[in-house]
Amino acid sequence: MPQNLKIFFLGLCFFILMTGANQVGGGGCVGDTSDGSDATTSDTSTTGTSGSSGAGGGTTTATGVRTALVSSASPGNSDTQKPINGGIAITFNTAMDSTSFAAGDLTVVSNNTSYTPTAVSYNSTNRTATWTVTVPGASTVSTTLPADSVSDASGNTNGEYTYSYSTDSTVPTFAGATTGTDAGSCKMNVSWSAATDSVTSASNMAYKIYCAGTGTNCDVLQASDRTTILATTPATVTGATSGASGTISFTQHDVTKCCIVRACDEANNCDTNTSAVQLGLVVTGC
Repeated sequence: MPQNLKIFFLGLCFFILMTGANQVGGGGCVGDTSDGSDATTSDTSTTGTSGSSGAGGGTTTATGVRTALVSSASPGNSDTQKPINGGIAITFNTAMDSTSFAAGDLTVVSNNTSYTPTAVSYNSTNRTATWTVTVPGASTVSTTLPADSVSDASGNTNGEYTYSYSTDSTVPTFAGATTGTDAGSCKMNVSWSAATDSVTSASNMAYKIYCAGTGTNCDVLQASDRTTILATTPATVTGATSGASGTISFTQHDVTKCCIVRACDEANNCDTNTSAVQLGLVVTGC
């Protein structure tokens, strides 16, 4: 290389180093190599992305997405006269991950009070999860399966699902007690015809037997007499259709006993009949 060009390049290199425009490796510069050829030094870096897999480990992409997984529910939206203890069943439109279900997933509210399900089961055959919960009768029940509560077999999570229904508010049809007989030992046998109800089965119908001494014949009771009878603690018989007996504690042997029987369904809707039957004068077994 001609001497004048060498001087030019050395001056240029000096200028660059002084201004800090470019610093290379151990202070080298574009210049003359040992063998007299031109050479250039450059720096190369590797750019990576970090994600949930760790620093520099690349971005992790979720395999599941939130989607509408619910197909139907029972009780259904706006259903009426539903049982208080029939549970809540939600059917999904695809196979679900059974391990993703928990009893507390479902939010159940009635009359501003929350009712926590005690258990949940999943039937893979019909893709239905059933939560066990008891709610009040004659009430509106709001049910919510919050978003991301459960997931399907592919890892997709549910979108929020909310609906409401109302529970049984209709009292049973019941005519009341028909006869009462002395059974001795301070017991009275009371008979009636079975009540009917649109929701509660005969085997789950409860009958409350109220008895009290009134001092008067039971077929001419006054309103105050019926109030006295109904204020007593009743004997409760479940599922009996007739011939039920309740144990009554008598404090006097010769006082007329009158009994009123009322039918109550599982939602505790009770009829209000005031038909009274008479035991007569209790003189034995007390």
